[in-house]
Amino acid sequence: MAPRYGNHHRGGVLSLASLSESSLAWIAVVIGAVSIYYYFKKRRPQGGQPNAPRDGQGGQVVGGAARHPVGGRAASAPVENVRDAILAGRGKPWTLYITWDVVSSASDGQRALAEFLRCGANVILVARVRSEAEQCEILATLRPMSDLLPRHKILFCHSEKAFEAFARQLTPTVLMSGKRELCTLLARFVPYVVYVFGNSSSSGTGEQLVIASNALNISTLDAFPWLS
Repeated sequence: MAPRYGNHHRGGVLSLASLSESSLAWIAVVIGAVSIYYYFKKRRPQGGQPNAPRDGQGGQVVGGAARHPVGGRAASAPVENVRDAILAGRGKPWTLYITWDVVSSASDGQRALAEFLRCGANVILVARVRSEAEQCEILATLRPMSDLLPRHKILFCHSEKAFEAFARQLTPTVLMSGKRELCTLLARFVPYVVYVFGNSSSSGTGEQLVIASNALNISTLDAFPWLS
């Protein structure tokens, strides 16, 4: 009887060991599956396409600029689609990043700024200056509309790099500038780019315009969809 008891005891130990190994294997599989599930759940965009700007009502493409590329170049962009998309933003809380050269060269730049503000836009005006005297001159020019455009919405910088940095940090919905290089550079990061080429000698050929799927080229500020 004793040998039989010993064999039975050893078999029980082996069975328990086998059971423990099997259980541990299943536990490892379950933990691995749960870990993979939560990993992909965290990486999945929350509602809509990744990096898609949104407006205050949940609509896409109008909240602000994406921190990653949103557009890119296109061989031929449907201009009317861009114009219509910008026109649809009238009355929405869009952020317009406007460089001073566009306003100062317009026939009535302050009237245009006032109209943008009346449309409900958050206007950020950025000027590149070479001296404090030039900065004071611009502020004096804009003083009559200080009730609509407060001082903290007027920014100054001393380099093109600062222009770019401001645009990336302020995440505007529309970048409007007479600087073609700036528009071309930031077209990948801003939902909409409006290049105001004005009387530029390079505006006569399409190759000198901003060619991007989210770009609109206009000759004057008055041609902006909200004003025309």
